[in-house]
Amino acid sequence: MAPFAHRVTRVTISGTSFGGAEEWSTGFYMGNESADADMPNQQLADDIRAAWATFFTTAGVNVSTAWTSTLVKVSSFGTDGKSNAADTMFSTFPTLTKGANAQLFPPQIALVATLASTLPRGVGAKGRMYLPGISATLDATGHLSSTNVTAISTALKTFLDACNASTATNNVVVNASHGSLNEDGTPKIGGKSPIIKAVTSLKVGNVYDTQRRRRNSLAEVYTTTSLV
Repeated sequence: MAPFAHRVTRVTISGTSFGGAEEWSTGFYMGNESADADMPNQQLADDIRAAWATFFTTAGVNVSTAWTSTLVKVSSFGTDGKSNAADTMFSTFPTLTKGANAQLFPPQIALVATLASTLPRGVGAKGRMYLPGISATLDATGHLSSTNVTAISTALKTFLDACNASTATNNVVVNASHGSLNEDGTPKIGGKSPIIKAVTSLKVGNVYDTQRRRRNSLAEVYTTTSLV
């Protein structure tokens, strides 16, 4: 497994869409720039779950009603890049937690948030978080409106700030880079070392992206039409 500079906590948020026909997940790391991350505990998982529920159901974020959040998992990863089931906590959403926008987009449509550190470029400078289920209407140029992007960015900031403010840990949201790796995932000789940097800002663009693995279970039915 690819290495980390210090022990980190991987946060994975998951759920379903279209009545359970598809599954989705998104996430980020928490940790410390210069020391091992605290071990996950139940309060941390519960705090993240509560903050995510607020983000996910906020009308201005425009998550589709076809998307549901079901689980938060927080797992500790050692410097060897491996996790241990004994160091993993789960928090299930106690009530149905779905988006507020009735509009439907295909499940592979995704809006990407960039999580940035103080580094201008290179390893540890940026991370990506694929936001699930957002279905805000496009304008005539194919872009999201500045109003929508601002609302999403503000709600995401509130969510990440809440994660950082959890009294369950002294850790914060970080970019945890493995450094320079070979194609087989092993560290590259003479390459950049693993690094952990705190996330200090975020960016959300006004163009949708795609995440292909969010559409892999929908059963497709073909309609055949004969030519004359």
